[in-house]
Amino acid sequence: MTFDLPFQETMGFPTGDSGDDDADGLGYGLIGPTILLSLKAKIDCPWTDALPKDIFMEYVLNYANLNEARTNWRPLLVDALKFNESDLWLSGNANLTSTVTWVNQHLWSKLGRGPDHPIFFKSGQTPLIFDPMSIIAYGYASCTGTSILFANALRAVGIPARVAGTPAWYGNRTQGNHNWVEVYDIDHTTGGDSSDKWKFL
Repeated sequence: MTFDLPFQETMGFPTGDSGDDDADGLGYGLIGPTILLSLKAKIDCPWTDALPKDIFMEYVLNYANLNEARTNWRPLLVDALKFNESDLWLSGNANLTSTVTWVNQHLWSKLGRGPDHPIFFKSGQTPLIFDPMSIIAYGYASCTGTSILFANALRAVGIPARVAGTPAWYGNRTQGNHNWVEVYDIDHTTGGDSSDKWKFL
């Protein structure tokens, strides 16, 4: 299968002879690998089949969550996780829920400084350390950074994920802010609202 048509569509802007195809400077660096690997996940992962197009475009394809540095994290995470070589994938029993659990169980050690030195939580690191590359380099992050890295890892295996948060934990600003990850689960409902498919992790 060629990626020509979906590739052009996911670029979000004309790819013809406009003379300004790379106006933002991202077209030949970050964007290309992001789109190719996102489309590969769309083909490979059956849980993407029922995703609405807008959810896929915003929460799987997207390379950013908040205002973190824009880096080419997707090839690195795909290679580090090697999900398509995992026992879960090879068993043929992988689904959205089991894959989320698998990623959470393996991500931190696979990107850490060795099996005994996984990436760990360390409070008060944002905004110094919260983009994926900084977290991998330092080996730790606070809730904002770990949420971004976890959401990106889920996106790398075709799971729509977003970072949620509050500026005041328990409604109290003295408790500080907090971030967490939510995934879009087509089978999930909250309080009888079938339109709300976002699930807290």
